[in-house]
Amino acid sequence: MSLSCQMKIFIPPEGFFKPLQRVEGIIKYTIYEEIALKKIIISLKGNGCLSLKGKAKRMFRENYVHLDQIVQEDLRGFALPAGTYEDQFSFVLPKNIPSSILTLQTTTRHEVDCCIQYYIRIKFFRGYWKADKTFKKNIIVKAPLNPRLPMEPVTYRLVKQLGSVISAFSTAVKISATIENSVIRSGDSIKIVYTVENRSYTKLTRIYMKLIEVYSFKPNRPLIKSKNYFDVDNTITIYGFIDSGVTVTNSLTINVPQDKSSLENSALVTRQYYIKIIGELPLPHPNVVLKIPVQIGTDILSNEETQSIEVVNEARSTDQTSNTYYPPPPYWMAMGEIPPGEEDNESPAGEDSEIPGGEEDNEMSSGEDDSDISLSETDNDIVTVVEVNESPAVVENNESSAGVEDAG
Repeated sequence: MSLSCQMKIFIPPEGFFKPLQRVEGIIKYTIYEEIALKKIIISLKGNGCLSLKGKAKRMFRENYVHLDQIVQEDLRGFALPAGTYEDQFSFVLPKNIPSSILTLQTTTRHEVDCCIQYYIRIKFFRGYWKADKTFKKNIIVKAPLNPRLPMEPVTYRLVKQLGSVISAFSTAVKISATIENSVIRSGDSIKIVYTVENRSYTKLTRIYMKLIEVYSFKPNRPLIKSKNYFDVDNTITIYGFIDSGVTVTNSLTINVPQDKSSLENSALVTRQYYIKIIGELPLPHPNVVLKIPVQIGTDILSNEETQSIEVVNEARSTDQTSNTYYPPPPYWMAMGEIPPGEEDNESPAGEDSEIPGGEEDNEMSSGEDDSDISLSETDNDIVTVVEVNESPAVVENNESSAGVEDAG
């Protein structure tokens, strides 16, 4: 098939498109000799592809948008004479779609190739077992941030108990940090006031803070999910040692790079950000680590826009489940009693028993989240308190630091 094609897409001044924005343009194509066709279609397509290569290679795909505009169609076929033709197109991007991304990474478990792309395509269908002809041009989409974290000051606290061989009294290192706003625009600053109280018998060798970028691939599939951690450049701040019995209060400002933003609305990949305040302890003590989650985006939805998205998602969920019948649970399950016939199989007192949901808890505290961080971040006897507007919501974890970090 001898033809050529040119596409002109009217790109916004920002250089990218946003959800609910109109994508318009003109396609000009030249036919050099008469050809037989069945259909000509202009399409707006958006899809994601994820390749995880480890012991076995797994491929995952996800579709976000597929809109067609039929230019000409005749199932019996039609002849298109030689000449130059011009067609206009106009599409509207959907609301809940992820931003464009292309990344190649190597995690502890997989070699990762992930791509989310959007493009305009024109396709000439020939039929009769003849090869079709396709032309396409990519567009960049950046989705606005849907705030899920508090936009008012929040205080995070962490207490780490240190055992002492000499003294019978337990000692502790306390870190508290107040962040002004957990939802940040790209290019803006993150402002934190933190306090480190060293009530232990040993000194902290140093305190340092950094912004961490976390990629999660297939986050909803615990058995195959894979994570990767990166220190964001030029965001590391180091403070000197803190002697035993000394309390230090400082302010911290982290400038967020313009090209950093959270990635949401995809089941293939997410990109999240955390601020870590790390207190280094001499061996054999593990470090004290307080993790503060933040959301970063080029554009942030207002409260009205966020509520409208939640209403749309709730309506979609209702439509999908309205025709499905779920029978009520049996009486013994609703009342929390032992199933009939299993009274004699009850575990004897003192034996370990399996707790429902324990597998999920182990997934969170397995240490996988921080396996790529060079510092040891395992804490014991930790209590984390998160306060919003002086009304504390307490999250307690007396196991390991990985569990506390995920709770934070």
